[in-house]
Amino acid sequence: MSHPCCIAVSPSSFEGEFHAHLKRILPVYKKRRDALLESLEGEIPEGVAWTTTQGGYCCWVTLPEDGYFDDLYRTALSRGVAYTPSDVFKVGPEARQHMRLCFGAAKESDIRQAVHTLGEIVKERMGSPATGLRETVSRNAEGRRAVGEGRDSQAPASDAS
Repeated sequence: MSHPCCIAVSPSSFEGEFHAHLKRILPVYKKRRDALLESLEGEIPEGVAWTTTQGGYCCWVTLPEDGYFDDLYRTALSRGVAYTPSDVFKVGPEARQHMRLCFGAAKESDIRQAVHTLGEIVKERMGSPATGLRETVSRNAEGRRAVGEGRDSQAPASDAS
């Protein structure tokens, strides 16, 4: 670590400000975390699991294997919800079975609405790949078959033939 960074994070440079900041912000993060966990409990269907963080500002959600979640991220974005898909962190077939939900910067009401929306999307896609997915087939600009929900039909589907 560089000398200026060490000075910036040294306890003597804070003169109590850091601890005062923690005293103010930790209850805020706890409320946001609790809003996320309560919303997950109420909105997310059986078969989905999540972590309960005791520190940090993220929660990992694990989706069941028996569902069609390949377009979950794009669908969530199209409905106004952003999260970090696990394929940013790992590679392999199970990479799309996880989501990292962060609550650090969001208002409690936004967290609740986002989890409600994610719950709706997950419920639509649970079960076999055909369950809950209103499939439409179209041709994209290159003439390849694209499978999705109409609004995503321009994006090439990785499993389309």
